[in-house]
Amino acid sequence: MSSCLYVMRHGIAVDVGEKGVTCDRDRMLSDEGRQKTRSVARGLKNILDGKISRIVCSPYQRALETAEIVAECLDPGIAVEPVDEFSCGEEVQAQLHWLRKQPAETLLLVGHMPELACLTSS
Repeated sequence: MSSCLYVMRHGIAVDVGEKGVTCDRDRMLSDEGRQKTRSVARGLKNILDGKISRIVCSPYQRALETAEIVAECLDPGIAVEPVDEFSCGEEVQAQLHWLRKQPAETLLLVGHMPELACLTSS
């Protein structure tokens, strides 16, 4: 079985100070972010239907919500796994190390910029 990695940035999130959010980690998707994420998820379903084994994401609220919306649209049975290595500010080497330890499967990774750009250019 071959491996494949799809990469997705989290949806639009509220800013610190909005809706009672006091730290970056707790920033949730905005209403617009949830709506646009659902739209993207429907498009992904047309492209990736049945191909995703697992969804991994940053444990930050906005990435977790994005991953859950995508999982719900693709297949509610797909596991969503928060992974600390994909948090904001984590080193690309730690992310690559985590990815190399995974079994051969098709993953969707939901994370943050600029970390995703660094990961995909490595």
